[in-house]
Amino acid sequence: MPPRTTTTDPDHEAAQFPTTCQTCHTTSNWNSTFNHNATQFPLTGAHVQTSCQQCHVGGVFEGTPSQCVDCHLGDYDATTDPDHEAAQLSTACLECHTTDNWEATFDHQTTSFPLTGAHADGVSAVPRGGVFEGTPSQCVEYHPSDYDATTDPDHEAAQLSTACLECHTTDNWEATFDHQTTSFPLTGAHVQTACQQCHVGGVFEGRRHRC
Repeated sequence: MPPRTTTTDPDHEAAQFPTTCQTCHTTSNWNSTFNHNATQFPLTGAHVQTSCQQCHVGGVFEGTPSQCVDCHLGDYDATTDPDHEAAQLSTACLECHTTDNWEATFDHQTTSFPLTGAHADGVSAVPRGGVFEGTPSQCVEYHPSDYDATTDPDHEAAQLSTACLECHTTDNWEATFDHQTTSFPLTGAHVQTACQQCHVGGVFEGRRHRC
């Protein structure tokens, strides 16, 4: 029978396996009866090749944490694309990753809010507070200060719609709305007239055209 010190698959000494051989062996032969896949933490993907001592530090087997972040907090903190810590992404790694590799399986484009334009570049502050379920999808939830600060035209004074996509795109904040393409193109003094003078109360649909 091979002595404990020369066994390399796995390396019993390096992994600080217990010296009570019968924990994993029988007297019939030296084939181990221990099967990690029969435990509450079956080994899959890259875990199959991971050395025992990486998880069972100091030869401790009972009570070893089974949450990903217990072993991979360093990976979480060091990730910058996106910055998991700054964005307060979930520490439940398997929500976006698999044990096969660290390539994220999550694809925002398959959700009800696909990322387009400037959104595709990533905004670390969204979702706010690390909350993902029920995150608001209306533009004004994130751009109220842009709405309030715009003066040409003054969105707040004119009571313009807070449905930003009616006039803007996600590519930039240049408005796509052009009054000249409507049934009432602006000419003469009307070009400089404040929106709210005609669109009283922020009403745009159904405005009369007669002077």
